[in-house]
Amino acid sequence: QKVLTGAADERVLQRGHDRLSVFGIVDSEDAPLLSPLNRALQARGSLVANEHGGLKLAGDAKAILKGERTGSCSRRWEI
Repeated sequence: QKVLTGAADERVLQRGHDRLSVFGIVDSEDAPLLSPLNRALQARGSLVANEHGGLKLAGDAKAILKGERTGSCSRRWEI
């Protein structure tokens, strides 16, 4: 989440994650949507853990990114 939102803390900088193409692509106002989206993509097998504990695309993830497939996730909002 830090990489996607552009939070350049010491750990992110040490690992060079600030140089990834996805660094900072999510606006802070959209950041709360990352966790439910992450869970939904993992549940359908489109996002899986890699050998370093990070996440990688799998299954139909590329088709989703290209707009060839769609998906949905729900989020509970407390009022």
